[in-house]
Amino acid sequence: MRRDSRGFGYLVAAGIYALAITAVSHLSGETLSRFGLKVWDKAIHAAEFLPLGLLVALFAFRRWGERARPAAVVAAVTAMGIVLGTLDELHQWFVPGRTASWGDVAADAVGCLTGALIAAAVVRRRRID
Repeated sequence: MRRDSRGFGYLVAAGIYALAITAVSHLSGETLSRFGLKVWDKAIHAAEFLPLGLLVALFAFRRWGERARPAAVVAAVTAMGIVLGTLDELHQWFVPGRTASWGDVAADAVGCLTGALIAAAVVRRRRID
């Protein structure tokens, strides 16, 4: 396998997943209310962004191998979660029946952080074994 393509599948999956988040964010408040979910909004945001953080972190660990510093990967993925969460909230500002919230951005970042920490633990475990 060419070194340049290492982890590319994780990156593609993360891109597709990010598009799915955008698609769901474009649903109106009325449409979402039909699902009848009575779950804490912040938990949904964190759960929604956790797989994204996991996939991006796995890409970084696969791409850079032993040179990938776990703390740097986790920090970068969390920063990405803040940026993407902010963009997602700005998008929702223009969707009927939806609101934008800094609390949602924080929950998105927590989801990415959690996903990145899971990836770091998996990679660390594999390196030890």
